[in-house]
Amino acid sequence: MEEFKIEDELNKQYISKYPIIENLAKKVYRKAISRNMNYVSGDDCVEEVISAINDVNERRRFISTEKELFEAKYEPIVLKLCIFNIAKYGAEGETSHSENGINRSYEGPDGSADAILKKIVPLARGVDF
Repeated sequence: MEEFKIEDELNKQYISKYPIIENLAKKVYRKAISRNMNYVSGDDCVEEVISAINDVNERRRFISTEKELFEAKYEPIVLKLCIFNIAKYGAEGETSHSENGINRSYEGPDGSADAILKKIVPLARGVDF
């Protein structure tokens, strides 16, 4: 198994500023490799984590800060989104695929990425008059 490496300079900057991104990316990498997704790199994992955090925050209507990029209780959803997206590498935009008698559907036990994000309850903000 290839070890987790970050080569992209921008990704290195992100993980030096926010160590949680590297921790999550390592979890995603281990999970992807355990599922025989050997084509994934450390840089792919960092980029997927950043994208998933943005998706979760957008759905939650959460504004990240220097101390808190996202609410920790949504870490499992961030990880699921990352693995879901990595599993679709090379088939972006497809919901199903058939080739040589093999049928593949991109609806997992959690459904689509939208179904995963539906588990997030948006924040309600007070109205100032």
